[in-house]
Amino acid sequence: MKKKKPQKNEASYLRIENLTDSWVDTYRIRLLVEWILADERQRDVWTIGVIIVNDNDIIELNKRYFSIDRPTDVISFNIDDNAKKEGEVYICLDQIAWQADEYAASVKQETLRVVAHGVYHLLGYRDDTKEAKRHIRELEDRALAYMESWL
Repeated sequence: MKKKKPQKNEASYLRIENLTDSWVDTYRIRLLVEWILADERQRDVWTIGVIIVNDNDIIELNKRYFSIDRPTDVISFNIDDNAKKEGEVYICLDQIAWQADEYAASVKQETLRVVAHGVYHLLGYRDDTKEAKRHIRELEDRALAYMESWL
């Protein structure tokens, strides 16, 4: 049986900015974000920015907004004001490359996992408990399985 592709919310807007010197597969990032919004049955119009940064940039964001002086792989900012759904997902390629090596994954796979993680945070999923971490990981796995099945 062939998998049915979820219907895309045509009204959502996705902006991808790469602030690094590294190449990133923006086509796959776009497909992934669109699939997550469709799979999560998001009927609202979303405006999402995916911003690709390096360690220095993510450390600065982490310090400014969370008072944490170290890098992380992803930071999501939900800018939802009830009138519209909006958010930004900052991903750090330096951390992604390290994690890909650590988890024996490709940088492409780990990039998609981190983007998915950030988008799920925008949609309200948390990872502050063991059960919540397990659930968001299952969602990430499902999104990555979808990407592998279509590409």
